[in-house]
Amino acid sequence: MNVQQNASKRPGVARLRIWEIDRHWHCSIIGTCLTFAEAAKIGRKFGATCDDPSQLNAVIHSMLVRDCKTRNPIAIHVEKKLNNKHAAMVKKFQKLSTDEEILELWKASLRNGLVPGAYWAVATTPSVQNTTATRVFSDVHMLSHLLGSSNQQVISRVAELEEKIAVNENKLSRLREISRQREDAHRHEIISRDAEVSTLKIRLLKHENAGSRRGDGETGSLKEKIAVAEAKIETLEGKNERVLSALNLQHGFAKQREDEIERLNLAHAELEKLVSYLADKAGCEDEFQLGNINIVYVGGIGRSFQKIGKAIEQIGGEISFFSGEEGNCSTDHLISQIKRADLVVISITNISHRIALIAKKTSKRLGVAFCVVKTPGLGCLMLTLRQHLEKQGSG
Repeated sequence: MNVQQNASKRPGVARLRIWEIDRHWHCSIIGTCLTFAEAAKIGRKFGATCDDPSQLNAVIHSMLVRDCKTRNPIAIHVEKKLNNKHAAMVKKFQKLSTDEEILELWKASLRNGLVPGAYWAVATTPSVQNTTATRVFSDVHMLSHLLGSSNQQVISRVAELEEKIAVNENKLSRLREISRQREDAHRHEIISRDAEVSTLKIRLLKHENAGSRRGDGETGSLKEKIAVAEAKIETLEGKNERVLSALNLQHGFAKQREDEIERLNLAHAELEKLVSYLADKAGCEDEFQLGNINIVYVGGIGRSFQKIGKAIEQIGGEISFFSGEEGNCSTDHLISQIKRADLVVISITNISHRIALIAKKTSKRLGVAFCVVKTPGLGCLMLTLRQHLEKQGSG
């Protein structure tokens, strides 16, 4: 597939303009070299609208693809954005003089995940031969299918992992509470037994001292009492050792649970990175789009808000957060957020029952759709949003 369409009108040109590139490349250029958020920004600038908000990103994509075929304000704006964004990669490709070098740099970029910049650089290089151009075009085409088909699997896996982490954290919390209660009970028992042992030892000492001043009969009786006291002391000390062993074992179980949570959190972090990548890079035909819907996220963990916000922006949505924490805990503020929302997402594990109930009742009263997520992670949120959009589509 030839990259060049009509650049022959400008012989010796260093780089192609976007309207000079073969029209068959425009869909993949817009879908690969611009994020959904960047394309949406351009679409809004040039007045793109759609009666169905869920289809706005698709409308914007189609508009940009169509208008990049000729020289016009939209094509010029898109080209300027792509040139600025991928300037460093374009500069690397401009230093190359042969098709073989271009293909090698393309392969390296593909391996390292630097596809958008490299694709734009190849697309605007007029000297690229048909064989190399076809290879690059095919790589991007298949990559879009690969990302699209794997997206659902990865998001489902992240959601599953988040649920496992939540289960383990709940178990660890219960284990710590049980361990604390047992430790307190054992500590009190040890204190009580130590006091009893001390009392017996004092009595034993008194009996030994008194034995030297008493008759043989009474001395024998005291010796029996001493033997009983010593046996009881030995029994109590043995119980103390078993109590300490039980506590050590309990601490060992807690440490194992903590290690398991740490392992799951590491795996979860890596998968969340992949979810963010997929949200940004997946092909326009396979990726689900939010269509600029306004989401209010109730609950959640503050440290993850920035990551969630970026991922939602990449698939065309807007999101605000109500954490219930200091400075963000007014129910009036929550209600005002829901009034402006298209969808309310409630993380029930990270918000009080009262706030969750207010969010649900307010959503119902205002006719705003709402859904509940079991865990506060990005994967569970993305899976819930996909299911919500599918449900809307089938309805």
